[in-house]
Amino acid sequence: MPKDMSILQIRTLTSSAPIYDIAQSLSLPIHPIPTFTGWQPPSPIDLIIAVSFGLLVPPRILSHARCGGLNVHPSLLPDLPGPAPIHWALLNHDQHSGITLQTLHPSRFDQGSIISQTPKPGIPIPSTLKAATQLLGQAGAQILVESIRSGSFATPPPSPREQPSHPIRHAPKLTPAAAQLSKSWSGKDVLIRANVTGPLWDPSTLAALSSSSSSIRTQYDNWTDASAFVDRAAFDNARIGMEAGYEGPDVALLRLRDGNEGEQARLVFRAADGALLAPGSVKVEGSVWKPVERAVGRYLRST
Repeated sequence: MPKDMSILQIRTLTSSAPIYDIAQSLSLPIHPIPTFTGWQPPSPIDLIIAVSFGLLVPPRILSHARCGGLNVHPSLLPDLPGPAPIHWALLNHDQHSGITLQTLHPSRFDQGSIISQTPKPGIPIPSTLKAATQLLGQAGAQILVESIRSGSFATPPPSPREQPSHPIRHAPKLTPAAAQLSKSWSGKDVLIRANVTGPLWDPSTLAALSSSSSSIRTQYDNWTDASAFVDRAAFDNARIGMEAGYEGPDVALLRLRDGNEGEQARLVFRAADGALLAPGSVKVEGSVWKPVERAVGRYLRST
């Protein structure tokens, strides 16, 4: 790799970021800047490569690069444009995804000319975010290197990209609302959401248990399928009564045998397809993560 090659970073990266570590190991200059405003590249540039960059590279910077700019996007564009395509592929229960290598558009995200793309239907992807990200990251690196070595990136297609016959699905940045428990989710949805978004939450379960008139945001993690060891009649008898307007799934507080720990209080949620799921840990607003027994067991003992 030429010693005069530099890596541009629009944000300061921590020492744990892979690109930061690699740049340092190769003695490449690193340019951490908060914005492109008023910034000029320190030397002529051959090619700009943006991966999970977050901000548009302005035309004046693109025009400074002899070969323009490239973006590696982990979806089969035009499907799932946006900052979170892997997350939404999993949330949509997609079985396949892929990589699109495109030019950097001067004013719009994910609207450049497509240089190369994984052949359809794409790559079979794992069901967890970490594994899918690793797989598509490796595929993205391969397609980028192949394009640079072959020189295909230097001659992008002159014609506009083909428009799909079906509506385009978008992949916006996930917000906390994406992790709020919904009564419309199946058991599979609950487990996938917990993996993709992190801990799920609701504002009503602890409020109902504690007879509070105010919502209490409570997070749930370490989910397991409890369908095989929870008696459904017992679930119905222990179901927690919620206020009118509650949009989450049915939930019950039960005492269940938990391996070698003996009987433990467990919250059990019933998904839209009837699956019963139990979180292993709970974080009540203003507190820390605790086992369910420590977090809510007192409500079971008081009934």
